[in-house]
Amino acid sequence: MNVLVACPIASRAWAVPHWYQGIDENADAANVHMAALLSPSEDSTEQVLKEYNIEVLYDGEPSRPLHEINDHQWGIITKFEYMARLRNTLVEFALDGDYDYFFSLDSDIVLPKYGLMKLLHHMQTHPGVCSPSVNMVQSGVAWNVMNWTNSHFPTMANRTKIPQEGRADVIMAAMLLDRKGLECRWAAHMAGEDVGFCLDAESRGIPRWWYPDVRCQHLMRPC
Repeated sequence: MNVLVACPIASRAWAVPHWYQGIDENADAANVHMAALLSPSEDSTEQVLKEYNIEVLYDGEPSRPLHEINDHQWGIITKFEYMARLRNTLVEFALDGDYDYFFSLDSDIVLPKYGLMKLLHHMQTHPGVCSPSVNMVQSGVAWNVMNWTNSHFPTMANRTKIPQEGRADVIMAAMLLDRKGLECRWAAHMAGEDVGFCLDAESRGIPRWWYPDVRCQHLMRPC
């Protein structure tokens, strides 16, 4: 079983060791390959990625460093269009490499030991797209699962607490895609490109699952 774990990254050299360690502790779950799609950076991100033997991919159309992307300079939709393009580049990389699974794991999220094994096992009976719980380090609150507040207005998303594993309308930041899930694409959306992805999955009839037994940490800032 071949699994690609990858993320877009820029100016996050501090996060790479934590991201790598979490994945490395799951290396016995499958044949795992790590890659990062690098945008222009102002620190040693590229060097650190190479030190950890993470394959470095390069954004072929960089318009400005990722750390400069904010709502004031770009506008919300433009920012999310850029991020969607980066994530879809990784989808194409996964398809070209004929991977069985693609784990889109943001660079500041740390996977716990046995987490990948549990997610892969879960997806044997819950195909499509699956997300672990992503907890804020400070609060321990999972923030990466949401339900639509109104089925007619899916832009109105609410971070509803789901008491147990099951389907979710929107999952974010850490998404394990099987071959069917790889049919989906990220897209710009006012609430983020992950919401655009989940809308695309919904239109294709591909379920999104939340599996809170696997709890990742969301670092958010240098440790």
